[in-house]
Amino acid sequence: MRQRWALIGLLGWTLLGVSLAGCDPVAAPRLDPAVDRGVGAAGTDAGADGAGLDGDAEDLGPDAPATDAEATDAQAPDAQAPDAQAPDAGPPSPLDRPLADEIIYFVLTDRFANGDPTNDLGGPEGSVTHGGFDPTAERFWHGGDLRGLTAHLDYLQGFGITALWITPVVGQRAVQRTSGAYHGYWGLDFERVDPHLGTEADLVALVQAAHAREMKVFLDVVLNHTADVIQYAEGRTDYRPLSQPAYTPVVPADLAGVKAPAWLNDPQHYNNRGNSTFTGESTVYGDFHGLDDLDTRQPAVVAGLTALFADWVRRTGVDGFRVDTVKHVDLPLWPPFVAGVRAAGAPWFTLFGEIWEGDPAAVGRYVTVGRLPSALDFPLQAALRQVVSQGQPPARLAQVFARDDHYLTAEGDARNLVTFLGNHDMGRFAAFLFEDRPGLSEGEALARLRLGHALLFFTRGAPAIYYGDEQGFVGSPGGGSRQDMLPTQVPDWQGQRQLGTDSTPARANHEELDHPLREGLFHLGRVRRDHPALRHGVQLERFAQADGPGVYACSRAVPGEGVEYLVVVNTAAGPQTVTVPTDSPSTAFVPAYGELRAQSDAAGRLTLTVPGLDFAVLRAEGPMSAGRVGAVAVSGPARVGAGAERISVEARVEAQGPVQVQWWIRGDGVPERPAGIDLAPPYRLDLDATGLPEQGELRVRAEVGPWDRPPVEAAELTVTIDRRVLGEVALIPPTAGHTWARALTTDGRPAALARAADGWTLRAPPGADGLVVLLGFPDGRAELATAAAVDLLAATPAGQRVVPWAPATVRTLRPADDPLEGVALFARGSFSAWMARDRLVPVGPGRYAADIALGAGEHTYKFADLAWGAAANFGGPVGGDGLTVGADSSNLRLTADAPATWRLALEAWDAADGGRVWLPAAAVVE
Repeated sequence: MRQRWALIGLLGWTLLGVSLAGCDPVAAPRLDPAVDRGVGAAGTDAGADGAGLDGDAEDLGPDAPATDAEATDAQAPDAQAPDAQAPDAGPPSPLDRPLADEIIYFVLTDRFANGDPTNDLGGPEGSVTHGGFDPTAERFWHGGDLRGLTAHLDYLQGFGITALWITPVVGQRAVQRTSGAYHGYWGLDFERVDPHLGTEADLVALVQAAHAREMKVFLDVVLNHTADVIQYAEGRTDYRPLSQPAYTPVVPADLAGVKAPAWLNDPQHYNNRGNSTFTGESTVYGDFHGLDDLDTRQPAVVAGLTALFADWVRRTGVDGFRVDTVKHVDLPLWPPFVAGVRAAGAPWFTLFGEIWEGDPAAVGRYVTVGRLPSALDFPLQAALRQVVSQGQPPARLAQVFARDDHYLTAEGDARNLVTFLGNHDMGRFAAFLFEDRPGLSEGEALARLRLGHALLFFTRGAPAIYYGDEQGFVGSPGGGSRQDMLPTQVPDWQGQRQLGTDSTPARANHEELDHPLREGLFHLGRVRRDHPALRHGVQLERFAQADGPGVYACSRAVPGEGVEYLVVVNTAAGPQTVTVPTDSPSTAFVPAYGELRAQSDAAGRLTLTVPGLDFAVLRAEGPMSAGRVGAVAVSGPARVGAGAERISVEARVEAQGPVQVQWWIRGDGVPERPAGIDLAPPYRLDLDATGLPEQGELRVRAEVGPWDRPPVEAAELTVTIDRRVLGEVALIPPTAGHTWARALTTDGRPAALARAADGWTLRAPPGADGLVVLLGFPDGRAELATAAAVDLLAATPAGQRVVPWAPATVRTLRPADDPLEGVALFARGSFSAWMARDRLVPVGPGRYAADIALGAGEHTYKFADLAWGAAANFGGPVGGDGLTVGADSSNLRLTADAPATWRLALEAWDAADGGRVWLPAAAVVE
């Protein structure tokens, strides 16, 4: 075991993106006089599908092998996937650093700086890439370009930016409907730079100039859709589900052949199902606000997109992709795409995806199953707004961080997420402050902005600054956040307020080098740069106020270094005194940022008084205590059926101090391999189940030891895999006399029941892992019977489908009496962007429901309160104990064949054998 530990210890830290030597990037020369004055010390659960005014807002399965294809052909996307051989290793580069080390600047290129006015009109007159330039109109091109960005790299470097993320550069349909494509999400020519922005040579020059400053360049890319060219012969655009024929695509004669590469002009490479409703299957197969939705189920499309964007990497030398609208693309596309484009780039090439969801499990799905190295952290963004702007308890932050294991893989963890406060779709954080707190003073707004950025810089992840935030831009929520950094000519913007300055957007905002927000970001970044633990250290939760505004505290530390940093933030208006636990006993904690200092006692506790709306970072002068490990046990599902996409397991560890869990898997057809290193509790893992054999056993092993030391304890779980699909089953009820029955799968989907001579005939939907059947009797009681799908398969020999429920699986239930006791619960799901919109109301004894209009397709949902509290978060799987209650419950599902109003109900039953059982119900309202 020790030899294997030595190997995974080395490989694990490399894969996790933590450099073993020289991890602190070379300090960049400060070319900005504003930062050379010697000042300062150092340096959604609402997940909505965003829709900007332009209809361009971005978001507002099994592993697929890379496709073997022929050379690029003008008629079909049969481009061969790029050579998977990595580039030759050269001398060490200062750019070879983990994503967690970056401070990212996200900019709409068209709105930043005009370096070449001769390209303002775009392509040649009469072409689809020509025109749309109107700097007085909010929704048209304003003249910013790649040369403008290059000319202002010193401005960015001057306040600590290490990576530049720019909007898509591919050729656009310059004007569409009543807007220009300045944002870059209406691509037509995916082989060249849009002429409004310059040339490919300008892009290469930007990358090279950034690299000379040890800055990276991340390019925004879109795989989900192209500009709107395809029309439908039927003259309709409402979504058609997969159970119905697609629309008949028609391409207007004047737009025939305008896309590049040529295969993008073939309508058969698109889904052609009408506009997405952003619920159920339409999320993937519908047109995003009318934009042509690519059919990424087709292997030729996957290969074509992979080859296309890998070529951009080779030609331009960009350092990574921000991937747009990830959840609107078929999941099996992502593994081969990620492998192909990474093989074409430098060793540090990365990707981070936009998955606009408030649930970490939903976002993590694209990391664990989709193999994306990173994602934008929408759940944390929602929590930051809730805590800093809306006054919710800091415990909301701890709830999000407690679910970081949804991002754990053999290659990395939540430290590689990209974190942010606002963006071009949702709005700026300053706008949220004034929306959430009417009458807010400028002084308090600046203080809360400072708090938000401190949490962004000092908790795990790579912070992304939205352009203009450093100059105090406010704007309004949504699309009103796309102001000009160049001198604006938009009348409504010219007099807009900017916090911390008497400047306005009517002036060039790259020139105010001493803006207090810009200087503040520089100081935060310098502390982050000077203390590597604040960049890629492990995060340990220490304290989080649970009732109203107050203190949040966490520790950051790098295993092997033994130095603990304590980050404390007070969101209350007045000072708060708290006692915080640490792993550094009997030692002084001195300031790394701010003026707070403290002394820990022999148990590692220290008491601090944190001023109102303030924060501090303290560094322990003494070493962290070594971790000690006691008993270890691994829990998880005993069996996994046909519909399983992930297998969630947990190691319960009795420990003191910092310990780590090394996860390993092996099994039938699965060679032993590492699955991840979890360095902070809770110790959980979501395993990608899509590539497992149809039948067999999988062993999941947890090896536990102190940080940076060999394991001293281990435990293992065996999971039975059976992917066979359950068909029609005849069920014989254990008790006669029932008058109704209802069946559902473990993920909440209704199963079809029909009366039979001695019971019921049941047909489970595809991919059912297990079944729950509720039998109702005239006296109001019910009997609950459950069985795993694999049990039913094992119990039914060929040709025999009669399955009596075993008496041991039966529980007698009676409706509970007012179990919610005034708690406000909501049906929250993909149909409501997961917002608390549809409140449950009483509709019978122990039964609460909400009637919701649903479009055709698949929908996911839960029952939860406003704060997604762990005690009021009802989801899957559903079993003999009913719904799973807790923050890590999975989503429930249902499929609507046609638009209709559905009643989603939550039922409370008291079991005769003790305990309370919560069950879901979903049915069309007649």
